[in-house]
Amino acid sequence: MQKENRILSTSAIAATLKAKLCTDCVEVMDESYMHSGHYNTGKAGGVSHIKVKIASKLFEGLSRLKQHNLVNAALAEYFSLGLHAASIAVLPSKSTE
Repeated sequence: MQKENRILSTSAIAATLKAKLCTDCVEVMDESYMHSGHYNTGKAGGVSHIKVKIASKLFEGLSRLKQHNLVNAALAEYFSLGLHAASIAVLPSKSTE
């Protein structure tokens, strides 16, 4: 897929995370408005900062750093398109409850 055809949206990001990380649940919120003074929020459709709440059995037994590295790796394409920052909250997987 060509970069210029890829749209930076919270729904596209959530779908990517769900597909790549086999998530139990994922919520992606656009927080770009909170950072309008320090980063070009008009770039790539306006989504520059996101907050991610995510749960996946893939995270079980991993350190917080490794969990975040998995999420960031799944978002690599979006970072190359203009996503600037992702705040990540890993939630317990349903399989551990």
